[in-house]
Amino acid sequence: MYTHAPQVVSTRAASKPWNARLARIIARLTLVAGLTATCAPAIGETPAGAGTADDFPGRVLLQLRPRYYYTDQSNKPLQAEAANVRSLLGYRYAPSGEFEFTGQIVNVSWLGPIRANIQPGRADFGPGSSPSPYPLVGDPDTTDLNLLYADYRGLADTRIRIGRQAIKLGNERFVGDADVRQMPQVFDAISVRNRSLPKTELFAAQAWHVRTYFGNRFQSRTTLLNARTQIAPGLNMGAYAYLQNQPQINVITLLGDNSNRIVGARLEGNLEAPAAVRWYYTAEAARQRPFANGDRLIRAEYYRLAAGPSWGIFSAQVDYERLGSNRGKYGFQMPLSYNTSQGWAYEFLNTPMQGLRDLNLSVAAALGRWKLWLKRHRFSAAYGGNSLGREWDFAVAYRFSAALSIRGVFGRFRSEGGFFRPHAQRYYVTMQYDY
Repeated sequence: MYTHAPQVVSTRAASKPWNARLARIIARLTLVAGLTATCAPAIGETPAGAGTADDFPGRVLLQLRPRYYYTDQSNKPLQAEAANVRSLLGYRYAPSGEFEFTGQIVNVSWLGPIRANIQPGRADFGPGSSPSPYPLVGDPDTTDLNLLYADYRGLADTRIRIGRQAIKLGNERFVGDADVRQMPQVFDAISVRNRSLPKTELFAAQAWHVRTYFGNRFQSRTTLLNARTQIAPGLNMGAYAYLQNQPQINVITLLGDNSNRIVGARLEGNLEAPAAVRWYYTAEAARQRPFANGDRLIRAEYYRLAAGPSWGIFSAQVDYERLGSNRGKYGFQMPLSYNTSQGWAYEFLNTPMQGLRDLNLSVAAALGRWKLWLKRHRFSAAYGGNSLGREWDFAVAYRFSAALSIRGVFGRFRSEGGFFRPHAQRYYVTMQYDY
C-alpha cells in the first residue's frame, strides 16, 4: 500500500471565485460565533441553571467548541466545507480528601449541510480516491460517555484512577488524548501516578479498551509505563515503555496484527544565555518491535533532535525527526496519539512504509492576547531518501478572556517525488468556551 505511485490529479472544475468562498466562510464563522455567544454565558456571569458554588458539593464541567472546516485535496473532485460543535458536559464530586468522582458526556454535532467525508475507511489513506467525493474530516456525529472515573488519594504522593479517562504522557508524541480533534481519545483503564521520589514522577496504567478520535472502539490489553525526573537544574530525563496488545489500531498498515511495543528515552532542558535569551533543546530515541502476536515486520526506530532560542515575545526552533523503516516494509507508527508534529495539513497520520524524515523550522510570537506560529516542513523517506513533499503551516490565536478564545490553523502540503499523498490545503477555525 505504501509505495510510490503517480500523483493523482484533481478532475474538479475550476475553483469557485475567492469572493464567493470568502462570503461562505464569513457566514459559517458568523454562525459559529452566534452559537457560542448564545450557548455561553456572558463573561463573569454564572451559566443559566448552573447554580453557584454553594449550591453544589462539586464542580460542573462545561465546554463548547464550535469549528469550521475547509479542505481542498487534489485526489477529490469536491472541497470539504462544513461546521460542527463539540459539547462537553460533566460533573466532578469530591466527598472527601481521599476520593473524587468525575463523569462527562461528549456530543459532536454537525451544523447545516455536511459537505465532507466523516466516515473514515481504508481507501481514505491509500492511493487514489475513496468512494466519497469529499476529503476526510473524520469527526463523528455522535453522543458518547467521555469520562467516568474514580480517584483515590489516600496514599502519600499517589493518585490511583480507575475508569474511562484521558491519558497524556510526556510531550504526547506517543500517548495522548488527541484533543486537537473534536472527539477526544480516552482509555478504559486503571492508572497510578506517584511523586514520592524527589523531583520525580512515575506513571503506570493498564488499559482494556480505547476509544479513538474517530469515535470507534477497540479492545486492548495495553500497558503504559512512564518515568521522568530532573537530573540537574533545567535538565529533565524521561524513559518509557508502551506495550500495546491490540491487533486493530487506528492507523492503516495492512498488517493482520499490529500489536507493538515502543521503548525509549528523552532528554529535555533549557539553558540561560546572555542578552536574556533562553535556549531550549531536546533529544529522544525509541524503538518499535512486535509485541504479543504482532506481525514480525513491526521493526523500526525513532529519533528526534530539536533546539532553539526564545527571547522576549519571540521563539524559534529547528527540529529534525526520523520515523524509521524496516527496509521499506513497515514505517514507525504511533497509534495511541494524533500526529500533529508532521504538519497541520495532517497528511502523515499514518507513517509511510518507507518511513519519514521531517526537517522543520518554526517561529512563534506572543503579542498580548495574540499568539502566532509559522512552520516550514521538508519531508523525505527514511528508507531510500526520496523527497516526499513540503508544507507550510500557519496559526493565529486570540484570547478574549480566560474562558473564551478563537484559533485559526492553515496547512498547505505539496507532494513530491511521485509520492502517492495528494496535494492538500486545510483551514480550521475554532472557538472555545470553558466554564
